[in-house]
Amino acid sequence: MESIRYHHARVLEYLEREEKILNERKYEAPKIIKKEKMTFPIDILNNLGIGQVCKQCSSCHNCR
Repeated sequence: MESIRYHHARVLEYLEREEKILNERKYEAPKIIKKEKMTFPIDILNNLGIGQVCKQCSSCHNCR
């Protein structure tokens, strides 16, 4: 019985921490930027630090 109470207390602590984190985050509206070309897949890969990408595809399905 004691282990059930211990587990229940840990779950409640976890849920309280998660609720606190969610309440601290502020909503950020999506930013819509008009571009001339569809470069977002390459931009995402560059931001991840990959650096080189194949320009023959749109990078939607990763390199196989």
